Amino acid sequence: MKKMLLTAGAGAALLSSGFVLAGDAKMYGRAHVSYQYESYKYGGDQDGSTFILKSNASRVGIRGKKSLDNDLIAIYQLEWEVDFADKDSDGDNILKARNTFIGIASEFGTVIAGTYDTPLKKSQGKVDIFGDLNADIKHVVQGENRLNNLLQYSSPKIMDAFTVNVAMVPGEDREDGVNEADNDIGNYISTSLIYKSDNFYGAFALDDSVKGLNTIRLTGVVKVQDARIGLLYQTSELSDGGDSEDGIIVSASYKLGKETLKFQYGVSDMKVAGLSQVSLGIDHKLAKKTKLFAFLTNTSADVESAEELVIGSGIQHKF
Repeated sequence: MKKMLLTAGAGAALLSSGFVLAGDAKMYGRAHVSYQYESYKYGGDQDGSTFILKSNASRVGIRGKKSLDNDLIAIYQLEWEVDFADKDSDGDNILKARNTFIGIASEFGTVIAGTYDTPLKKSQGKVDIFGDLNADIKHVVQGENRLNNLLQYSSPKIMDAFTVNVAMVPGEDREDGVNEADNDIGNYISTSLIYKSDNFYGAFALDDSVKGLNTIRLTGVVKVQDARIGLLYQTSELSDGGDSEDGIIVSASYKLGKETLKFQYGVSDMKVAGLSQVSLGIDHKLAKKTKLFAFLTNTSADVESAEELVIGSGIQHKF
């Protein structure tokens, strides 16, 4: 309890600081909490059910920018995940670092350094319509990485539609006389080419040796009036060779007044052999930045005929 109070007090002092919130700095966040029934079966005698309150990557952050000489702009962001449900029960800190960086922007593009989602992860666009819930695509396909020590360049818009992103993580290791050092200029490399228009989003992304995997990802999202359909195809293989594994995500949503109906299906052998996942959901908009939601997710796999069913409802508020 004392640890919680100290952490909360430090956070309050930080957010109230005139230095942090001066100029163009802005505080933002998202509270995303759900109450869920979970039924599971793993093998012959590992089955049961439970109820759980989950904080689905709820977060708080500060971002800002400052004009510099020579038409340059300094940009920065500090972001933390906040657990509304478990607090400090598992011994972890209440605040967990998320995308945090500093950078420079100009007419020639933007360079950032820090901790950030890879271009391949970001290339998913709005395919994943159950993000941060049990149906998040990270449970189906590889490549949903947020890397430390990342350097990234993002181009300005090309032909008012295309954007190129290139990120790398330096090796940083030193020779110790025993083990070979990982000291390349870019041990991990992730790139993406993004196309965006009013009614279509497309992306081609590559990971080279990121977390031991080489990955290719193709993404497309089409919007037709109140309907949106998304498709993601991915293939991954071990960086040192081996068989490749494919994954597919299909999603669809349709707006009906204040309600949005949602469907998502994923299949892959990347996480578990023969894994498939289907999700249904509905959102009810209370305000521009607040919604109620309900969802059902069923996941199955070939391994020991594993199966998991999650039914939940909750609230999300952005600020």
